[in-house]
Amino acid sequence: MKIALVGTHNSGKTTALWNVGSELKKRGFKDFTLIQEVVRNCPYPMFDPAFNFQCQLWTMLHQILAEMEAQRRYKNVITDRSVFDQLVYYCAKLPNASDYLRDPYYKELSMLRNLANEWTSRYPYDYIFLFRPLEVDGKRKQFQKYVNALFTYELEHLPLIEVRTLKEKRCKRVTERILELFENEK
Repeated sequence: MKIALVGTHNSGKTTALWNVGSELKKRGFKDFTLIQEVVRNCPYPMFDPAFNFQCQLWTMLHQILAEMEAQRRYKNVITDRSVFDQLVYYCAKLPNASDYLRDPYYKELSMLRNLANEWTSRYPYDYIFLFRPLEVDGKRKQFQKYVNALFTYELEHLPLIEVRTLKEKRCKRVTERILELFENEK
């Protein structure tokens, strides 16, 4: 089973990932691994528009490699982010919302989308937990709404479980749901 936790930054994904791992260990589950967010190791500047494509491609390729390695060793994989995150953040970081329709952006986006779709058609995510944005203010709120809309568009054909609860309850609810999935797999 492969589970991805996706959504905007600072929405509780990483906290939920570590909480799930801890609870699975406490309950005696052994054949699983957690994949940390790989973008933190990217050598390209994440916030420099000149390196948007290189950053997203590097991150997607490393996400695929991390998933390949994990799936080779473990029956169950839970990952902080997915290959679809790079599509969303590529679009979100374009200078203008409609730029994805123009070259070179269109070709770059097509390459990322094709790679993500090919990967997931062969090695699909069984469940994707989409963490909706938490309440923030100002410019960041607008960015999170935009990213959220992009996630909804890119993931509409996938097994999506939306996480809409308040921050205090998110981690607990996601952990409970993933524990149920593991129990059902026994």
